[in-house]
Amino acid sequence: MVVGCGLIATAFLTDFFLDYIIFATGIANSKINDLTEANKEKTLLHKYCSDNKNKTIIYFSTYSVNDSDLNTNLYVTHKLEMEEIVKNSGLKYYVIRTNNLVGNNLYDKSTIMNYLYHHIANNLEFTLWKNAYRNFLDVEHLLLMVKQLIKQQCTSGVYYLINPLSHSLLVVVSEFEKIIKVKANPDIVNLGNRFECDTSLSITLFNDIGLSTDNYLHLLLKKYYCH
Repeated sequence: MVVGCGLIATAFLTDFFLDYIIFATGIANSKINDLTEANKEKTLLHKYCSDNKNKTIIYFSTYSVNDSDLNTNLYVTHKLEMEEIVKNSGLKYYVIRTNNLVGNNLYDKSTIMNYLYHHIANNLEFTLWKNAYRNFLDVEHLLLMVKQLIKQQCTSGVYYLINPLSHSLLVVVSEFEKIIKVKANPDIVNLGNRFECDTSLSITLFNDIGLSTDNYLHLLLKKYYCH
């Protein structure tokens, strides 16, 4: 059972998850500033938990709980509240703290990767935080990682499923320039940080499913943005 219609929901529409609640709806934009959509997600999550006591729920949260620049904003505090609902639901659960997912969703300008692509491809000036690092993962690889996690019969818990390597946004912009052959026009400011989270499970899962971090960013951009 897949709840949602976005990038994650579309990727997880497989028979493998027929006995699971894939809760992939609700807030995707980390810059929300009101509770309207947050309250809708909360109500929906309560409903699916109470109506499906025989299923396992998979809830997609955010690895930004580790980011000191973001971990007190409305988006992150809301995600943490949703995690608690899942933990207290009485269901077996997997809370997946994941990252900036990349896939066939160029229309969504709220994602950082699409934001950069749109501004570079159209020769638009944009603000670039030179100290900022972000973690990018192909949504198809997230699917494989979740399947592998389940196959290992892991217990209910919170799991970080991310790319074992994070990248400077300066590097991301440079890779975009190579891929789409357009010179970027950034206004570089002295902001941003690099935060850490546990990558041990992600390293293991990458190995288990035959993924490599070598040249990962370049191949990811080439896959989705080289038209």
